Amino acid sequence: MAKAQAVDSTPTEIVFIKWATPEDSGEEDGGNEEEEQVLPGSLKEILDGIANAKTKAVNGALMNKSFTFEEGRRIINETSKPFLQTMDEARQKFVDDGKLAEEEAKAILGVDDYTKKETRESRRHLQKALNKIRGKGILQYRRWAKVLTKLELQQQITETSKPFEERIDKCRAFYEKNRPLTAEEVKAITPTIGNAEEDSGRGENDEGPKGKDKDAENNVAAPSRVVPDKGFPVTKLGWQKFVELKREVDKRDQDLHGMYIYIDFTGYGIKELAEFDTVIFKKDISPVKKWAIVEALTLYLRMGGHILLMMTDDSEGTSEVLDMLGIMSLTALEMLYEIGSIGTISPLRDNIAILTLFFLNFMLNVAIDFKLRCLSEIVRTTEAYDIALTPSDKVGCIDHEEFDIIRQLGKFTKKAARISWKTGYPKFKRKHPGGNTYDITLMPEKKRASHKFGNMGDDDSNSDTDSHSHSDSNPDSD
Repeated sequence: MAKAQAVDSTPTEIVFIKWATPEDSGEEDGGNEEEEQVLPGSLKEILDGIANAKTKAVNGALMNKSFTFEEGRRIINETSKPFLQTMDEARQKFVDDGKLAEEEAKAILGVDDYTKKETRESRRHLQKALNKIRGKGILQYRRWAKVLTKLELQQQITETSKPFEERIDKCRAFYEKNRPLTAEEVKAITPTIGNAEEDSGRGENDEGPKGKDKDAENNVAAPSRVVPDKGFPVTKLGWQKFVELKREVDKRDQDLHGMYIYIDFTGYGIKELAEFDTVIFKKDISPVKKWAIVEALTLYLRMGGHILLMMTDDSEGTSEVLDMLGIMSLTALEMLYEIGSIGTISPLRDNIAILTLFFLNFMLNVAIDFKLRCLSEIVRTTEAYDIALTPSDKVGCIDHEEFDIIRQLGKFTKKAARISWKTGYPKFKRKHPGGNTYDITLMPEKKRASHKFGNMGDDDSNSDTDSHSHSDSNPDSD
């Protein structure tokens, strides 16, 4: 166990978390089918090359400029126009030469390298999300298999499969709308871990995904420094906060409680937990403890299954929560620096570097549709504190090119008003009060029973099983 001694005399214990295996990370979950082979000299190769040139030109046109959304869209359209014309000319040449029919040529699209990478990641993330939804259903069916007859079990499966299938459909719709996947590509990705009918004969004690959370909680070691090939460092307090956060998420997970309230219920529960409290203001709480909250939330986005949070119908609210997490991360980082906890011999240097990389990778490659203000400021601040941000395949898809873009964006935004936790948080708190609204363990027993699988047809539960907005989704409202 490594220890760093902060100026405020708070000892900081560092533990090491093993890197996820390919099975844990979902790399073998499917969704990673080989890309279509592009033949040299083919129309596809030519169009892909033009697409790469277009992307480079667009990035150059947008760089070092400040503009509104409409102005940005105009710049993109004007810059892209000659490249799109060149693509049409290339298609027409293949038609004129008799190599392709006109419809065949029109169907071939140019795709730049960045979009190809994003598409691969989207397939993998969707596969993992679908498997997680299916896995929760299977765990529920295994529990029933121990106490129900075969006929009763089949009836229960028929009755309760709808919520899980609805969630799978919504997950697919989310990826089709927000990721570079076509409807056909999304439909082709299916859960790869079986289904309830195939699995209903297995008992709860059979081998399966059971116990993963407990294994993860104990899956720590304590070498003295970072071992990149084996694991990554977090503070012991940060890991404890993550475990506490995961337990709180479980209290809001309708699947774990064998319930169906409405599709977005669990996602809103996760967002409620991310609407953190005001400890950042309290002078009697160590900056190390404040950093532990940032660690816990970042680890959850990395390890805890963020898809339900991302899928809620309140995308604006989710964007505000993620943005405030970035501002909190920046504020805690500055506090650590002020008390001397970021030094050349402190294990916190490695910890801060890897947690910052996790956070940036999530924001750039997962939360790509959300407007986040503080990414360039986070990169600028960590580098100003001599903390090296070194991309790694183990961290994710983030690379040096993306860091360069973030730095360039920072050059024309750094003169704007400084992002401040003290000025931004009070306004944020009015819309995001946090609390225990979605804690299922605090719901009245009758209310919980009405949403249990098998009771969903009861009259007093019908009103809660359709679409809900954040304003009327309090489970205790009736």
